[in-house]
Amino acid sequence: MAHATRPGPSCLIPLACLVLLAGTLPAAESADAGAAMPSHMRVLAPVEPDPDATRLPSVQLDPIRSSIPLNDRFNADAAFDVPFTQALRDGLAWYLRERGVRVVENGGDLRMSAAVEGYEGFKRPGRWGASVTLRTRLYQDKRVLATESMQALVLYRFQIDAENQARPNYRKQGLKPPAAEQVLFARIGLDLGGKLIAMLKKGAPEDLSAPPATRASSDDAGIALVRRTLERGVLTIESSVDHAEVFLDGQLVGTTPLIDLSLSAGPHTLEIRSSGFQPWKRQIHVIERAASRFFAELESARRAGGDGGF
Repeated sequence: MAHATRPGPSCLIPLACLVLLAGTLPAAESADAGAAMPSHMRVLAPVEPDPDATRLPSVQLDPIRSSIPLNDRFNADAAFDVPFTQALRDGLAWYLRERGVRVVENGGDLRMSAAVEGYEGFKRPGRWGASVTLRTRLYQDKRVLATESMQALVLYRFQIDAENQARPNYRKQGLKPPAAEQVLFARIGLDLGGKLIAMLKKGAPEDLSAPPATRASSDDAGIALVRRTLERGVLTIESSVDHAEVFLDGQLVGTTPLIDLSLSAGPHTLEIRSSGFQPWKRQIHVIERAASRFFAELESARRAGGDGGF
């Protein structure tokens, strides 16, 4: 009759060693960033308050509409936990709040409406990404203050480039790497958020530019307007590669070409990035009441040497 044998000490020791060894290994990413667009935007590009944005009027952001399909090569509605138009609206509201804009659900000083009027996906070697165009309107009561079509185009050479570029940001926070499509559309949200801020700065009435508790008299408001105008300059930023990302002082503000961007006078850090190219970075000085133009000649990441010049 056969008898079961118990493992002896020689078998138990390796097992104990494995248990101890497992306890010393670094923990793998145990969480993900979730399926909401704002959570991915937060990981990809932490946003800091913009002093100019904090002085803007409160804004009500309407639901985003779309009369066109959002499934050209990418099904945008499948990237997050809600339809793409809702995910984008949530992402834009988060971005505006992070920059300092007072976003309210009802009764804002201003109201913004937006509709997706263009969507295109790209899935071929050397060109992987998507383009989203929003038709945006800014209202004060029923009066249209501004209408603008803003495009966000984010391109990589290959899908794996999107994953590789985003992976360090997620690992730094102990998060699992996201799907490439989530990275793609979150970056589109960041780009469009920067363009919304620029539209608000350009179109918001000056008499609403301070919070209600600190609004000045009409005379004081006029003096403040002149002072703010004198303290700012205008930038036009272009690059040898269209739709390159533009960062000012570490904040994504849009893509090239960026025309007539209003910015506080003084020193700033300007950086241009595009997948497959070496970053272009300069310390610039915005001149008060003057227009400046910067052109970035981007070089392929495969080539040795420094970045481009003015």
